[in-house]
Amino acid sequence: MDEPTVDEPGGSAYLKVEWLTNIHSPKRNYEHDTRGAPLLMTQQQIIVPASPTKRSGPALSTCVDATPAEGHTAVGGDPQAGFRDPFEEFPPLVDDDDSEDAGEWEDEEKVDDAGASAPGKRKRRRGDRPFLYFSLKIPTIVKEILRLEGTGCAQDDVVPCSLCTTSLEPTAVHRCRDCHVLGLLCTSCMVHAHAPNPLHRIETWTGTYFARSSLKTLGLRIQLNHPTGERCIKPEAADNNTFTIIDSDGLHVVALDFCGCHLAVPRVQQLLRRRLFPATTIHPRTASTFRVLETFQMLSFTSKVSGYDFLRAIERRTDNTGSAGIPSRYKSFMRTVREWRHVRLLKRRGCGLGPLENLSMEAGSCAVLCPACPYPGINLPDEWENIPVSEQWKHALFLGIDANFRLRRNNVSNEENDPSLNKGCGYIVEETAYKKHLAEFDSKVVPKFHLPAHVQTCQLKYSFNRLPKVGRTDGESPERLWSIFNALAYSTREMGPGSRRDTLDDSFGDHNWAKITKFASTFKDRGDEAIAMRKKQVARFLDYSASLPAKAVNCWTKEIQRWEVDDSKPNPFVDPNVITEHSIRFELAKEDSAAVKRGEAILMHKDSSPSLMVFQGIQIEKIQRDRKIKAQDLGPHATELARANWEEAGHALQRRINSWMVTQHLYLPQVAAMRKIEEEEGDPMECEVEDVPLLLPSSITTSSGIDLRFFQVEMKYWQAQASSALGQLRGLLLSRSQLWNSKKKYSHGQGQNTRSHALIGSVQQKIDDTVKLYRDVHLCMRRLGNALGTTLWELEFPPLQDDDVRGLSDDFDGGEGYKGLTWIWMVQGVANTQGDSKASDQSSLRTELRVEWCKH
Repeated sequence: MDEPTVDEPGGSAYLKVEWLTNIHSPKRNYEHDTRGAPLLMTQQQIIVPASPTKRSGPALSTCVDATPAEGHTAVGGDPQAGFRDPFEEFPPLVDDDDSEDAGEWEDEEKVDDAGASAPGKRKRRRGDRPFLYFSLKIPTIVKEILRLEGTGCAQDDVVPCSLCTTSLEPTAVHRCRDCHVLGLLCTSCMVHAHAPNPLHRIETWTGTYFARSSLKTLGLRIQLNHPTGERCIKPEAADNNTFTIIDSDGLHVVALDFCGCHLAVPRVQQLLRRRLFPATTIHPRTASTFRVLETFQMLSFTSKVSGYDFLRAIERRTDNTGSAGIPSRYKSFMRTVREWRHVRLLKRRGCGLGPLENLSMEAGSCAVLCPACPYPGINLPDEWENIPVSEQWKHALFLGIDANFRLRRNNVSNEENDPSLNKGCGYIVEETAYKKHLAEFDSKVVPKFHLPAHVQTCQLKYSFNRLPKVGRTDGESPERLWSIFNALAYSTREMGPGSRRDTLDDSFGDHNWAKITKFASTFKDRGDEAIAMRKKQVARFLDYSASLPAKAVNCWTKEIQRWEVDDSKPNPFVDPNVITEHSIRFELAKEDSAAVKRGEAILMHKDSSPSLMVFQGIQIEKIQRDRKIKAQDLGPHATELARANWEEAGHALQRRINSWMVTQHLYLPQVAAMRKIEEEEGDPMECEVEDVPLLLPSSITTSSGIDLRFFQVEMKYWQAQASSALGQLRGLLLSRSQLWNSKKKYSHGQGQNTRSHALIGSVQQKIDDTVKLYRDVHLCMRRLGNALGTTLWELEFPPLQDDDVRGLSDDFDGGEGYKGLTWIWMVQGVANTQGDSKASDQSSLRTELRVEWCKH
């Protein structure tokens, strides 16, 4: 870059520079001297002190005939004397939104040894270090805030009224804390100016400080049912000439007059027409502004603030000393909030456009409907019932059901004293009809011990990973909702039954509305992700299928198609040779039921038996393990949608862990004591949800007092999981062999080899994960075996060494005479025939290979 010209007037070095910045006005230009002090640039030129020290900053360009601004010192003396701070006169360089092009200043350009320019560092901005610039202004800011505590004049000066300019008496000087331009006023001007703003906060000068006052004290009266400034010929003052108004900046005691002339309407209507919602419709003496109700309603949606905390903040804004003796308005405010929620719900439904007397509050009639769901007569085509079966999936409706045990309510009030205003017109059904339904059908509910018999069959038959025409629907929408609404438990648990239902209805409606407003961006993001992932998965599936015999692929395809049409056909996703956890769960559930009937066991939890508690813990540990694996795939470049789904899944898992721990502590109180000790003595830092220790029986085998049945139950579950892991491992090894054989035969060229290596690498990663799973399970079984004093389990589940992880026909050192099968191919449930994975005959392919292909 060009070197700046340097003059030396008066023995001091100066740089003549020209620098234009794109800020609020092209005439407002700023520069920094070499020490970083801000200087004002007049027009386009400025003389600044030069420095022999090289400093990163804006590039300097030569200019001529530069003259200092008026009042600035250019030569001799202090070079900075007379320079004005630009922050005193102009806006800062960096805008409030920290925009990329606001206030940029670059590092000097890098130049290599050959003289060629090289890319420099990222452009630096003042916004990168906002507190550094703020700290320079702290004294000024503090002084200005202190200045506002006084009149802004000397103590003996005569203060004029800002409106009428009359001289004010020392004790008749008033100001408004909420107005921005009025200044100091006399009493009459203050009252007249605030007729349209009767809730502003007024202060009166005492001679030494401003004391809190009020417009009522100054003589302002609020007249209802008449235009501002017009008095009613027959006013009716509020009781005791006092009326309380709750606003967002405090509680205001005002002088209010109702209209009593021929224009009068009921008092409730007079208040509503001034945007004041009365606390009662009988004889109102308190009202809340629409503004404070809207503010609280929005805060209850976003931050889940309780009404008590919100009103407490308003009371402290009124008097933060606690000495004013402000009477509590909590009950009247909460009653107003509840009524406000209900009338706003009716307004949004369209009530009031017709006769309200004929209003029919049908179930769900005030709910915010999802525009993506199918509705006959709204967004469904005519005769949609008669469309071909192959097209009916387009109009399918997905319904999710899930219970929430966090939003529990304490036994407060009853239906008679606290009835619901919505009465089922929102999202929560009407209470009387609901209880009648329970009384009729509760006895017909399937017993809990009967449910495990259906779990495995239902999962394999109805899993969205298996069913066609469901896309990537996960069915976990209720879980995500509870993660949001559980924060309401703090404020709703002390409500009566009707208040609680109406509050939840309002929050559900807001969530639906906020979700609808984001439909465009949500569908766009999910569509982009679905298209990209579909392309990737289809390519993998085609490559994988190409590595298998075409005859086998065609046969398996027909099996899947037959099962999709008729689910009574054999399920191709099932390996009948593998012992599953669900079959063990059913067996243990029957044992628990029999033990309870014999009086040998006691259920500590009405919804969970000892074996079910252990099973749920193992399932949670499995989710934690899968989450650790998926965390590696998230990566730093994951989309916002992927990260949001990841966080939501973590919240759901944490709630599940917390709920499960409650049951665990009932059956294993030793665990509760151990956790208590760890909380008191351990590291207070929280861990990730996938690292939360569950303390299953296998983790506390050395603890005393634990019933051996817990060890036996967990051992059976781990044996089932080990059997399942071995079956999955065998299928993956067969898949890897098929892929290697296909690569050797058919993959030619860099592109095909790259895809083959990627597919083989993904299978190898699954193999490594499955091996680690088996070894973790084996470690748990070893601990339990030691506690139970048995090693018989090792006959079926030996340790898995690296040399054991081989396919049926992997190459061995030493040639054909040294080949042999590892034990994983000779455990119970695996055929003894030594098939060749290179053969194209379907009979040589294992069931595990079919299951693995179907999962793709």
